Amino acid sequence: MADDEDDFLDGTLSINGVVNGTFVNGVTSFSHTFGLSGNYQIIAEAVNSRGKRGRHISNIMILDRVNAGKYVAACIASPKDFSDMDDPVVNFDASTTRGVIVAVGGALTVINPVDSPASFSWYWRFMPENIIREFVKSPELKAYKFTAEFPIAGDNSAGLRVEFE
Repeated sequence: MADDEDDFLDGTLSINGVVNGTFVNGVTSFSHTFGLSGNYQIIAEAVNSRGKRGRHISNIMILDRVNAGKYVAACIASPKDFSDMDDPVVNFDASTTRGVIVAVGGALTVINPVDSPASFSWYWRFMPENIIREFVKSPELKAYKFTAEFPIAGDNSAGLRVEFE
């Protein structure tokens, strides 16, 4: 539920970057039918009447259990989105990323980077400096759990794309 007791909220719900709906205080649900299997990023973001922004991101996988396939959801567990950092050194943890293999007949195998690190390739991008870190099929823990230092204060961000083999 989106609610702010002492302010007005104005927000949007986006699926893979396309706005699917808008909301104000008191919204409780949205309906959406996913037509295709694959990975989807759902973002609910709002701003209150004092300019405070909030955002929640969920990654989901819609699986085709009839046809065999591979799926991956890249998830950054920390830092949380829109975190205010007092230090330019930031700890990153993407160990909650998951790969799923759907076998013929629908049986599922879930793979995580802790147990099968070389199954994943990690493509990190840090902005605004456009610093890129790539770990292709890397068994190294630092591919998904590491410390980074941002060289400037302000509006910094990190993006992650993961491939699953």
